[in-house]
Amino acid sequence: MLTSLQLLLELGFNELEAEVYLHLLPNPPATAYAVGKALGRPTANVYKAVDVLAHRGAVLIEEGENRQCRAVPVAEFLRQARASFNELTAEAERRLGSLLSAPPDERVYRIESSEQLFERARTMLEITVKKIAIVDAFPEALEKLTASIEKAAARGVEVFVESYRPIKLKGAKVAYAAIASQAPEAWGSVQMNVVIDGREHLLALLSKDCAQVHQAVWSRSLYLSCLHHGGRLCEHTLLRLMDAADRSADGKVLCRILDEHRFFVKDTVPGQKELFSRFASRSKK
Repeated sequence: MLTSLQLLLELGFNELEAEVYLHLLPNPPATAYAVGKALGRPTANVYKAVDVLAHRGAVLIEEGENRQCRAVPVAEFLRQARASFNELTAEAERRLGSLLSAPPDERVYRIESSEQLFERARTMLEITVKKIAIVDAFPEALEKLTASIEKAAARGVEVFVESYRPIKLKGAKVAYAAIASQAPEAWGSVQMNVVIDGREHLLALLSKDCAQVHQAVWSRSLYLSCLHHGGRLCEHTLLRLMDAADRSADGKVLCRILDEHRFFVKDTVPGQKELFSRFASRSKK
């Protein structure tokens, strides 16, 4: 768990600014000189830190010669900081969104932050996907993606979910078989795999609390994404068959499940179409 100092550093304070704010919070107003003496820090540096904190809305400075400094209460400062951040990100989205997109990039990238990992998964499901998404996730990770899955389904995306416990997701095609419930305990960790449109994939293994990333990669490689698309759909169909077998379903049900399986030859997956088009055009040269 992060300390108070570390939390402020994560919010963009430097170390001295964080120390000054934490000192002022529980104490009566004081001059920058007095704060510097209390912290054992150079007075000139503390004066600069106080000015920065005042500009950020974390500290109030008394008018006049005394310049007593008072910390703004945490809740008030954070509300203000949150509002400022939202305004800044909205403006950045407006301005940066007009920039030209980078050329196609099919490298495989490592992701080491769980926050970044889940944000990337949500972006893939809520914004990027156009036609088809496949999610294979243990319960702890699936819970974090539930809203994003339902948003994707609500805007017409066909969403296939491989689940490891019974669950209903509005608009999604969920596959679950009793044997799958044994997997999370056997792994002792949390899997989360997301593939969209055969164009992009995210593969991750996390700690049980989803706070630590053991290994995770993301890529827009068309070939690799198509492979994961096909593999995940095969597993989805296999789970449906196993569930049908557990329920002693007759042969007609099993045949229907197989007939519904989305092989590439039965459907046009955007990434697969792009991949075939790319190499078909090269072969004609």
